[in-house]
Amino acid sequence: MLRTHLRDDELLLRQEAAKGNYKKVKEILERNKGADSFDVNGGSSNGNTALHWACAKVMEQKVEGSEEKEHPKVIALLIKCGADHDIKNKSSKKPFNLLAINTPENHSQTGATAGDIDIFSLINILSK
Repeated sequence: MLRTHLRDDELLLRQEAAKGNYKKVKEILERNKGADSFDVNGGSSNGNTALHWACAKVMEQKVEGSEEKEHPKVIALLIKCGADHDIKNKSSKKPFNLLAINTPENHSQTGATAGDIDIFSLINILSK
């Protein structure tokens, strides 16, 4: 039963990281702090971890009426809590690769600029 709960939290962590929900990501990580079976690097069926998801979605804009999206803060928190920035998904992509794909140059329709989220600092953090 405990393992099922932890797997549910690993799934929830990936979902909330993709949404950019810093508060919920922090709650999940705190709730599972010290749990041997909880894996911050647990991957989805395609091998994407919470860090992959947060990086892939970092350029999404806040939708009217939705919670504030805080992908950069989520990324920093995940790394601080032991998320592996070198882990590859099943397409051999590291979180950094997904972040690089989602730069403003590739998503000009969002209207976001690199300075809006300090994308270059994130790339620097993940490339170390």
